Amino acid sequence: MSYPRRPNLYLSEEHVDLRTVIAKFVANKILPNVEGWEHDRKIPPQLYEDMAKAGFYSLRASEPGEDLERKYLPTLILCEELGKCNSLGVALTIMISIDYALSLLDIYGSDFLKATFLKPALRGKAIGAIALTEADCGSDLTQINTRATKSGSHYIIRGSKSFTSNAPISDFVTVLARTSNHGALGLSLFVVPTELAGVSIGPALNKLGLHPSATAEIFFDDCEIHDSHLLGQKGRAMQYLIPHFSLERLIVAALAIGACEHLIEMALNYGMSRKVFGAPILGHQIWRHRLANWLAKLEALRGLTYQAAYLLGIKDPSAHQFVAMAKLQSAQVAQEISRDILQLHGAYGQMQESPIERYFRDLAAFSVGAGTSEIMCEIIANSSLERISF
Repeated sequence: MSYPRRPNLYLSEEHVDLRTVIAKFVANKILPNVEGWEHDRKIPPQLYEDMAKAGFYSLRASEPGEDLERKYLPTLILCEELGKCNSLGVALTIMISIDYALSLLDIYGSDFLKATFLKPALRGKAIGAIALTEADCGSDLTQINTRATKSGSHYIIRGSKSFTSNAPISDFVTVLARTSNHGALGLSLFVVPTELAGVSIGPALNKLGLHPSATAEIFFDDCEIHDSHLLGQKGRAMQYLIPHFSLERLIVAALAIGACEHLIEMALNYGMSRKVFGAPILGHQIWRHRLANWLAKLEALRGLTYQAAYLLGIKDPSAHQFVAMAKLQSAQVAQEISRDILQLHGAYGQMQESPIERYFRDLAAFSVGAGTSEIMCEIIANSSLERISF
C-alpha cells in the first residue's frame, strides 16, 4: 500500500518526472544493498559513480551566470526519495557527498579549487567532507581554536575537528579555521586534501544510529597548505556558512519527510494485515486517530519545508527563520511518527532486521545535526522579536 500522495503546488511536471527517476534508482541500486551496507557500516565507492552518471550530483551544480541558490526543489525531491531507502545513514552520506561538501566549493571556489576538487567529485571519483565542529564548541563556531597562520605563500593549520561526517572516507575536507582574532570576521575556510602531511583522521566513531555515515575526528598538526586553497575571501567564512546552514537544514527536513512517508506506508501495510481482536490494527479507533495525526503533521511539515525552500530561492529576509521552523518540526514530527510506528509493530518493530527500529535510531540525530532543536528555537524567536516593537 503506497502513501496517498497529494499534489504539490511548488512542483512542475519536470519535478514529478525527476522524482520517478530518483525513486527507480533508489529501488534498483540502493534498497537491495542497504542491509549489507548497514552491516559493513560503509557504502561502496561505485555508488557515488553511479549517482554521478545518473545526474544526481549536478542537480544544483552551477553553470556560468546561473543562480545556484535558487535550485532547491530538485534537492528536496532527491532527499525525500533517499529518505525511503531504509537507511538514513546511507541517505545522509550521499547528501553530504553531493551537497554539504560541494555547495560552498561550487559557489565560492576558484577555478583552481573547482578543477582540483569539485570536478572529480561531480564524477563520483572523489569524496568530500566539511569540518566545523570542535570538542569545545559546536553551536557557537565563533569560539573555534583551530588556527591557520600565514607563512609566506602558505598557511600552517593547527588544531582538530570533532564529529566530522565522511571524514574516514574523504579525499578532501573544507576546514573552518581562525586566521585572525577579530571574532566572526577572523574565520576563514580552506579546502584541504586529507592525504596532505600533517592531516590525520581518527577511527570511525560508534554512534546510536546512522551507521553507514562514517564520523570521526580530524587532526591538523602543522599542516602546511598553499594559500590557493583558501575558499573565497579571508575572513568571510561565517558570511558563506550562514546560507549554507540553511541548505543543510532543508536537507535534513526533506530526508525526514521521505522517512515519515515510508514509515507511514509500512504502518499502513502492517496495520491493515495484522489483526487484533478480530479486526486489523488500523481498524481500532486509537490507531486510526494516530494515523490521522501522522498524515496531518507530515503534510504540514512538507508544506512548511517547501515554503522555506521557496523563500530561500527568492532570497526573502524571513527565509532562514522558516528554514529553522522546518528543521525544528522535522525532528519533532519524524521522531514522534517513528516512535508511534515502532509501537504499532510490537515485537517485530524491535528486531534489528526490521527497518522500523533503524529509522527510530537514525532519527534521534535529527534534533542535533545541522543545528540543534534548541538553536532552531533561538533563531525562530530572535527573528520574530526583531520584527516586534515594544
